[in-house]
Amino acid sequence: MKNKLNALRKKWLYILFIIAPYIIGVIGYYLDPSVEGSNTLFLPLALYTLNLTDPPSNIWIEIARWWAGFATLSFLVSVLADWSENIDNWLQTKLLHRGKTIAIYCTDEEWENFDNQLIHSKEHYAIRGKGADITCADKFLLLGEEKDNLEFLALNREELENKKVYMKCSPMFSRTVNRREYITFCDEETAAREYWVRHALYRDARRSGSYSMDISIVGHSVLMEELLLWGLQVNLFSKDQKITYHLFGDWSFFLGVHHELEHIAWDTVVFEGDKWNDHQGIIKMSDRVLVWSDQDMYAIKYAIPGIGARIHYMCDDLVDVDDDEYYDGRKWKPYPNPEAEVIFGEPVVYFWKLYAQDINRILNQTNINRGIRLNDTYNRFNDCDYNWNDLDSFSKYSNVSSAGYSDIWKYIAGYLMDETGDKWIDVITECEHERWCRYHYVNNWTLEPDDTALIKDSIKLKKDRRHNCLVPFTRLHQFMKDNDKRNVQYLAMMLREDVIGVMEDSTSLPVQEKYIKNNLRYYKRMDKTSDVVFEACIIPAFVHFDKGNEAGIQHGAGDVFIRPAGTKEKFQVLNGIRFEETFVEVYRE
Repeated sequence: MKNKLNALRKKWLYILFIIAPYIIGVIGYYLDPSVEGSNTLFLPLALYTLNLTDPPSNIWIEIARWWAGFATLSFLVSVLADWSENIDNWLQTKLLHRGKTIAIYCTDEEWENFDNQLIHSKEHYAIRGKGADITCADKFLLLGEEKDNLEFLALNREELENKKVYMKCSPMFSRTVNRREYITFCDEETAAREYWVRHALYRDARRSGSYSMDISIVGHSVLMEELLLWGLQVNLFSKDQKITYHLFGDWSFFLGVHHELEHIAWDTVVFEGDKWNDHQGIIKMSDRVLVWSDQDMYAIKYAIPGIGARIHYMCDDLVDVDDDEYYDGRKWKPYPNPEAEVIFGEPVVYFWKLYAQDINRILNQTNINRGIRLNDTYNRFNDCDYNWNDLDSFSKYSNVSSAGYSDIWKYIAGYLMDETGDKWIDVITECEHERWCRYHYVNNWTLEPDDTALIKDSIKLKKDRRHNCLVPFTRLHQFMKDNDKRNVQYLAMMLREDVIGVMEDSTSLPVQEKYIKNNLRYYKRMDKTSDVVFEACIIPAFVHFDKGNEAGIQHGAGDVFIRPAGTKEKFQVLNGIRFEETFVEVYRE
């Protein structure tokens, strides 16, 4: 509102600057006895064309003629500037960057952020969106308020009919409204999903050797809600797991909306109360503490010695992605006093807006495309004909949720090969069924008790949100078990095709070498015998490289490639070593 008032004020000040010479000129000619009648109103107009050869008869006309000259010059400069910008936009969008232009409707701060990301991009050319001027762009990114974005879409429906529109909205809007015209995205949802990919619980569980974990979530916000919802849907790695999510803060409204969470299997969601300081014993024994406010972060860090490194602080500041001080959302501040470091530790600072406002994540449609392909597979296997564009938002999100979970289990699969051999697909299938159940419980579905009919012929009772497959995997009909396994196998094949396809299209490097260099993460030895940081890549179980290995790399699924970070040494393949029990993931400076 304040920005609109400032813009309106500037507009009227400029108009006053333009017409003021005319008013002053009228006064001057009115005071000139040699000027009569309508000439008093007409002659001041000539001042804007610099058409005054006679000496001015009074100071008013003298001021008016100079002011009018500057006003004319200012007007011409502004017109030329507007035309030059339009001409430049036309040349850039229609000739130099045809088909790659994206118009961004946003604040000045957001524009600077996205413009910096796209300035060296070969895939997109960014222009600042201005009102209804939508003729130049091929894609549109709407970052305004939800109601303003909807109004923009309604006013420009015909012009946007064949163009891609990405609209920022609330998570609830995205999940409940089904519109084909645009692609919705939510900052908090994007950041939450990325957080669980980078800080997945299965790594901590494997490292500790225990599948029983306690996660405390301190403070309530939309981001914390999304962290809980997506954490429930992706932190699935074993039927023996027992993760308890402890909630602190004002969660009453959320728990009233999502009233079926108590039915999820394996894990538990517990509301502990508004104040974490009344339950410090729970915080102290938690394996991880997700904190919303910096006040709570500092208080917990001070109140409970030794917990610092287990705190994950959700910071909403935007940082410069080119700043060497930051890496991958983690900021290191070594304590000069070793004792202080032991007592207080160093929390993980997760700059969630840095990931939420990443243009590549917003425009990346990988999971949506996978969801569409999963839907096609379901149609083929079950003799159905559910067109993607005709699906409601709940069904679309179900497929996208499954595709998103695959980003987690493609790493888990590599570890499962050590424990289960070729049976990793069975473990993933059971985890995927539990994810499917949780997706329904998150959306307030309940169990349909009538399981006398053939499971194959069961239908979702969408009106009452009931389904007869919301049971443990062991109780499913064999047909549904086989169907779930077939879907997981297809998704594994799809992921492998995505990996190989992306790698083949990137550079001239051999396929496997490209994959390794594009999937490196950073580790240190757990025994702390050395400060050396290693970069390593764990090949997922379903990725097999059978071509493009001219460089002599002939290894495949389950292998770990590792070398000291920042060097050009050859990657070594680790054999006979349990990687997650020897190395711990870190974030480099």
